[in-house]
Amino acid sequence: MNDIKTKIDRLLSLYLDGVWSKEQLNTQKTLLENELKLHEERFKQITNKQELIKANLFNYDVVMQYLSVAERFDTLLEKSEQMEMIGHLFPTATVYEDKIIFNILLPNNVPLDISVPIAPDPYKRAKIISSGVDPQGKYNRIQQYLKDNPGATVKAAADALKIPTSTAFRLEKKLGKFERIDF
Repeated sequence: MNDIKTKIDRLLSLYLDGVWSKEQLNTQKTLLENELKLHEERFKQITNKQELIKANLFNYDVVMQYLSVAERFDTLLEKSEQMEMIGHLFPTATVYEDKIIFNILLPNNVPLDISVPIAPDPYKRAKIISSGVDPQGKYNRIQQYLKDNPGATVKAAADALKIPTSTAFRLEKKLGKFERIDF
């Protein structure tokens, strides 16, 4: 915070030396003052949290008491009321691919972050698995099977490679006739 205050003090000399215009001075001063305000708020939150910990008021019971408001809200409240309550309990949250971090302000504006893991999307995994073999790759595997097994039918190749027969015939129609080696 002292660094920011020093920077604010140095701004005036830049203006007086003619390096910056008054508009640039005001813009930079506003930015630095906002940054200072943010640091002061964060410092106050940390100080409050430290005081609560020293007074043994910041513990599991306090957090549970604060969150007990939402204990049965899913059965007692309508959807719109539930959303409003969640908004009041958790003013901000950050969503990541594997978790959500809910930000709570306890009494005395003490911040607390609660991380909630998100289960992997089963449909995303299914898409990855199903897209793992491209159509050309399936076509090539069937073609190779037919070359390695003279006299085999497309149906036999598809069955052996665990590719649906309908897919094999669609691939043949789309990418061209399979070369069969007959006796």
